[in-house]
This record gives sequence, structure tokens and C-alpha cells, in this order.
Amino acid sequence: MFSISKISALALAGIWSGICTAQPALKPVSAGSKAASLPESMEERIWTADDESLRSLEKEATRLIQTTPESAYNHFLLSHTYLRIFAVDQQDVESLRAASELATQSLELAPDQEYGYVAMAEVLEVLGQTAKALAVLNEGMERASGWRLQFSKARLSADQSKADDTIAGLTSAIEKPGSLRRIIAPYLVIVAQAKSSSANTTLRQLERWSVQFPGAGFEESIATLQAERGNFTEAHQIYQGLHKGDAAYQKLMFSDAVICYRRLGKTKLAISELLALKKNLPADSSNQSASNKKFPSMVNAHLGAAYLRMKNFAAAHDAFKSAVEASVDRATMIEFVFNEYKTQKADRQLVTLLDKIIETSPGQGIIHAHLAEALSDKLGRHRAAAESYRRAIVLEPTRSEYYNGLGLTLYRQADMMAALTEFTKATEIDPGDASARYNEACALALLGRQDEALYSLREAIQLEPRLSEQARSDKDFASIKRMTGFQEIIAAEFSEETAGATASSD
Repeated sequence: MFSISKISALALAGIWSGICTAQPALKPVSAGSKAASLPESMEERIWTADDESLRSLEKEATRLIQTTPESAYNHFLLSHTYLRIFAVDQQDVESLRAASELATQSLELAPDQEYGYVAMAEVLEVLGQTAKALAVLNEGMERASGWRLQFSKARLSADQSKADDTIAGLTSAIEKPGSLRRIIAPYLVIVAQAKSSSANTTLRQLERWSVQFPGAGFEESIATLQAERGNFTEAHQIYQGLHKGDAAYQKLMFSDAVICYRRLGKTKLAISELLALKKNLPADSSNQSASNKKFPSMVNAHLGAAYLRMKNFAAAHDAFKSAVEASVDRATMIEFVFNEYKTQKADRQLVTLLDKIIETSPGQGIIHAHLAEALSDKLGRHRAAAESYRRAIVLEPTRSEYYNGLGLTLYRQADMMAALTEFTKATEIDPGDASARYNEACALALLGRQDEALYSLREAIQLEPRLSEQARSDKDFASIKRMTGFQEIIAAEFSEETAGATASSD
């Protein structure tokens, strides 16, 4: 077990041996034992902050130390902030150095309080020295009391302990007076889910904790579990109770809105919730974390999907256009938009929207490809579709699905030789493209090239065995169905539907 002096020596010297030679970010302050006088929400904010908020919290915690330099708690808060900053950028060794020095100062200021021990254990944990971190916490528990010691010990020892022991330690921490339950609760949820293979068992446990520890945040996890189990009404009721009057629950409101329009038929309520979220979105997301940068486009995308279900196409177009423009992954967003319009059988409106998006994003092949599919598949505008596919190919010439799509468009125009050329190009780019190989077989059969058709069909079914079921009833193979080779190829029985676009799917 480490003594106080050894802990200090480790923090100020041993940790940095061979790591760096720069001076500590913060200088030592005078000793004292006065605890911080600060609302607990500051600590919770540091634990739960988005990455882009950490520097602001660093300044706020630094001002607290400048105001109350004898506060061990304030030093603990800033140490934890620096560790979170280091977790985001592990090249930022200065933040780790500062966290270590602040932990030492917190311990020296108040060796009879938990803050310094917890801060020092967190530093050691980040350095991969979990055993030493636990030793520090054990020494702290001999000298001080508090929920943070119990919580940190349970958290750090979770990998080496049984789930029941970890739960007992976390429960002991959350029961202590003054504990920040919303910090501890997520760890209890994770352990409970890992322990149980039954969603029902986990749900019952979370419901018990929700009653036992109100305000800890177990309700959010219960709502998520209910939604995963298909109990959407129950999840909706929980979400409604959580986000009413609390602006902090934006993402819970988002989850509720999606459930409302997709599962419960409450589309107007969903639109109302999504509009409220949109109103509070930041004007500039350039400094936000990757996950938060996605949020505005997700809100707009689901707002567009909700409007689409209401047949409010103008509003849907505006929302979807905003979603695409704000998206950090436009290809995925375009796929989402495309599928929403196809599901609602709104192909004409989809073409109108994609035309508008192309005006502002003409250089993305996927947009041209989806426009081409919408034009050809349901609207029969094959010439325009072929031109769109060709533009997509110019922009992304190595996408086999674009050649396959162009081939399908030409197939629908009964131009089999041209279609065959495109299907063959697709298989040359991606020999594993079963759909393109199957379509090649269809074109060959229609051109009377029976042996070649059988060869391509055999390769397609080897790549995707479920295609044998489709081939049985495919009229394109009328010229080869009586051949022994054909019967051998389709001998296997498959019941699942074929995935991917094939010529016979028209």
C-alpha cells in the first residue's frame, strides 16, 4: 500500500520519467483542508460533457481554484477535466501532467477527504496502473469517507470482480448521502446488462433501481429496452414523462419523436417534437464532436420523413435538403432519404428532391445513381435514367452497382447488347457482384447464347445461392429451362427472397 509521501512522489516525478520534460501546467498552491463550496452540478457536467465543452469547463474550473485556492474539491474537479481532455487527445501530455499535479495538490490540501485519493486513482488508471490506483483508493478509505471512493473502487475493479460484487459496490456508492446518482447509474446499467442474458431480467432490475434511486436516470435505459423489445407505447410514456419541462433531454425527445411517427402513428406529435429540437439546434456545429455534428442532420432527416407520411411534400423536401447539406456522411443520408421516398411510394417527389440536391451537390455519384433508379424503376423514364447513371459512373467509375443499374435501364429498353456490355463491366469491376452476374446470364439467355448464360448463372448462384429460387420462375431463362445444365444449377431449395437489383425483378 502506498503512503501519502510515496503517492506525491509518484505524481510529481515517477509518472513523468521518460515521458516529457515540460513544466507542469499549474503551479502548486498553498496547503489547506477547506472543502469546495460548489453546486454538485459542476461535477456532473464534467462527467457528462461533450468533447467540445471540455475547454470551457477547464476555464470554469480554473477560475474556481483562483477564487478558492485552498479547495481540494476544486483541484479534484480540474484534474478530472484534464483527464477527460487527455482522453480526447492522447497527444496532449500537458493535460495529463496537469491532472497529476492537481491530484497531488488536492491530496496535500485535504488528506482527510476523498478528493485527492480519487483524483490520484483516476490518473493512475489512465496510465494503465489499475492495481496501484486501487491501492490508493484503499488507503483513502482508511482515512476518509465518501461515495466517490466507493464508486471509483467498484468501477476500477470491475474487470477483475464478479458482476454481483461490482453491482454491490456501485449500489453502496449510489446509496451514500450526497452521491451524484446520474454519474453512477450508467455503470450499474452496463453491469446489469452484461450480467444477464435476459432482457426481462435486466428490465426488472432497472425498474427496481428506478424506484429505489429516483432521479438517477434509470428511466432512460428502461425506455430504450422497452423500445428494443417492441413495447413502443411503454417507451413513449417514459420519454414523455422525462423530457417534459427539461430541455436537457433533447436526444430523448428525438428518440420519442422517431417512435411516434414510425411506430405509433403519432406523426403530428413527432413533427412538433422535432420542430422544437430544430429550433434549439446550434447555428454553427463546426466545433462540435462527430456525434453532435450528426444530430442536426438527423433531426432534419426524421422531420422530413414525418412530413412525408403526412404527404406534405414541400416541407419534406426542405427538411431533407437541409439534412443532406448538414450531413457529415452524405452517401448514407442520401440512402436514408431514398428509402423513405420509396417506402412511401413517392417516386415523382423523390426525383424532384434529388434534382434540387444535385443543383448544390453535383459532384456526388450516389445522388445521380439514386436519381437514375427512381427515374427508371417506377417512372419509366429510361433515357433520362441512363444519362444519370452515366454521370454517376463518370464521378465514381469503380462502383459496380452503377454499371449494373445502367445495364438494367438498357434492359428495360430491350437493348440487350448494350445491357450485356454494362453487366459484364460490373462483373469485371467486382467479380463478387452476384446481382450483376445474374443479370449478365439473363441478357445472354435472351440473346440466345445459351452455354454462356448457363455459365454465368452457375457463377451467380455460387455467389448467392438464393438466386436459384428466382431463376426457377424467371421468364428470361425460357430458352434454357429445359436444358439439363439449368436443372442441375437450380436444384437447391431456398426460401429467402433475393437481395439486390436483378433484371428479372421487374
